[in-house]
Amino acid sequence: MAQTRPPLVVIGASNAWMALPKVLRALDGPRDVFVAAGHGRSYGHSSRYLARELPSILECGL
Repeated sequence: MAQTRPPLVVIGASNAWMALPKVLRALDGPRDVFVAAGHGRSYGHSSRYLARELPSILECGL
């Protein structure tokens, strides 16, 4: 029976988004990855970055 790997959840602002490529390269095999990150991301409030509006990380469904 194959061993299942827990999913990886990445949350954060631009720092998490910029680190994401390195994080993905460091994975030791296939795994589900869920990401709520990017410029203008906020933990507790909806935010706007240029023309896009983002829900807070708490409200995004992760």
